[in-house]
Amino acid sequence: MLDFDDDMLTTNDPVIIHKVAMQMEEVTMLGYPWNKCYKASIIKDNNLSFQKIKHVEDILFNCDFLDYTSSMTILNDVLYHYRNQGQIRLTGGDIKDYFELQKTRVQRIFDQQQGWKTCDFEALGILSKEYFRSFQSALVRQLESGVKSDDILKWCKKEAETDIYQELKKYLPEGSKTIKLLYKPLTEGMFGTALRRARLMQYTKRHFPGVFNRAKQIR
Repeated sequence: MLDFDDDMLTTNDPVIIHKVAMQMEEVTMLGYPWNKCYKASIIKDNNLSFQKIKHVEDILFNCDFLDYTSSMTILNDVLYHYRNQGQIRLTGGDIKDYFELQKTRVQRIFDQQQGWKTCDFEALGILSKEYFRSFQSALVRQLESGVKSDDILKWCKKEAETDIYQELKKYLPEGSKTIKLLYKPLTEGMFGTALRRARLMQYTKRHFPGVFNRAKQIR
């Protein structure tokens, strides 16, 4: 990991820029536009814009912008504060094609890192966690929508046949209890186990939302 203890880091080294991008994605800071300043000429000259989709449009835009980024400055300071006063967050609602959109996110970053030739084990581990976290979340969302268990299991088996599943299951890092408890069964095709744990997550989300939200922050 790069050291961002200094007050400011400025670089025009593409290798560092690309590593920073992956490390920002690992801590869920890559996608947001509110914590970044953009050079307007890059946006105008390359006709960059947000896609008209309900989810992940911000991170796709940032990936597009990074394709034309030759320098970056990071400030080690908090300049923006977000206060949630009980309003419903977009990602917490019912998003059609939630998992497919998350896969689009993972695939876009994967393809970008491949193009940069920086898709190393660290990058693949980050993307694997992202993919299987979204996979597990999709199970919970299907349970909340009333989808039958047999249909969810069929969906899991179909997803296991995809190229992205087959590629990323090899790179799930060993580490936190969350990874072992929730994501590891998915990589091993133990979908019945994953579904039972998704039911536990659903129960916790409904009855102990504070505990659920804190658990979500564990990477």
